[in-house]
Amino acid sequence: MTYINNPGNEVPENTILFYPQDKDEFAEKKWEISDIVESLIGKTHRDYFPTHAYLCLPLTIANQYGFVVKSNIDMTLFWPGGDHPVHVITKNGQRINHSGNFQNIFNNFNSGIVSISNAIVVRTPPDVNILTIQPPNYFIPNLHVMSGVVETDNLRGFFTFNLKVTTPNVKITIKKGDWLSAFIPIPRFFVENFELKNALDVFDEETYNLEQASFERLDYERQHGDLKKNKEKGVDNKLLASAGRRYFNGIHPNESKYKNHQKRIVDKPE
Repeated sequence: MTYINNPGNEVPENTILFYPQDKDEFAEKKWEISDIVESLIGKTHRDYFPTHAYLCLPLTIANQYGFVVKSNIDMTLFWPGGDHPVHVITKNGQRINHSGNFQNIFNNFNSGIVSISNAIVVRTPPDVNILTIQPPNYFIPNLHVMSGVVETDNLRGFFTFNLKVTTPNVKITIKKGDWLSAFIPIPRFFVENFELKNALDVFDEETYNLEQASFERLDYERQHGDLKKNKEKGVDNKLLASAGRRYFNGIHPNESKYKNHQKRIVDKPE
C-alpha cells in the first residue's frame, strides 16, 4: 500500500483527481462533483459581453481557462467593515462554521474575508500546484477572489477558497450555481523563474528593427486596412475593425503563420 504520488503511484499527467472526505456520506446524499466544480471549456459566454468582445480571441480563450467553484446554496454576505467577520445568511438564518454539508462557509480571517471549503480533496500530478483565481471575466459586485497557491500534489487534505468583500455595509446576494472562485493547474517553480529584460540587451538592432516594422504594419492595418475591408463588405464599424483578424487567424504581417496558434480551447498545436 502506498499514498497518492508516492513513486509508482502518481496522479496521471493532465489529470486533476478528487475524492470525497467521506465517501459513504458522498454516496448517501448523492452529491456530485458537478454541483460545486466544473470545467470552463466551452463556456465562452459572459452576460455583460458586447457582441464585439467575442471577436477578441484573448478574451474568449481566457473565458475557458480552468475550473470554477460554484455556490451550493443561496446566500447573502454582509460585512460591517473593519476587523469584523462577514455575516453569512441563508434561508435558514445565519450559517457560519457549519459542518455536514458538501460546501461550507467559514470566517477564518475576519476583515471582510470569507473562506469556502468543499467536502472533497483535490490532487494533482507531481510538481503541479493549484492557483486560485477570479473566475475569468466573471464578477460578483463587491466581492473579489483572493489568489492562493496550493501544493495539491502533496497536500492530503482540503484547502479553502478565500473571498474578500471589498465594500462594507452592502448586502451581496449569491445564488446557487453562481461562480465563487476558480482555479488552474500550474507547474511548481515555473512562474518565479521569469524576469523582465530589455529586448535590446538580448537581441541585435536588426532583429529589433524587424519586430518594430512588423508592429507598425500591424498597427496600420488595424487602423486602416481592416476598416477598409469591412466597408467593402458593407460593415462600417470601427470596433470590428480594431479587433483585427490577423491575430485570430495567427498570421503575421509578412504572411508567415504563428507557431502553435490556438483559435479554440480544444485546439491542439499544429
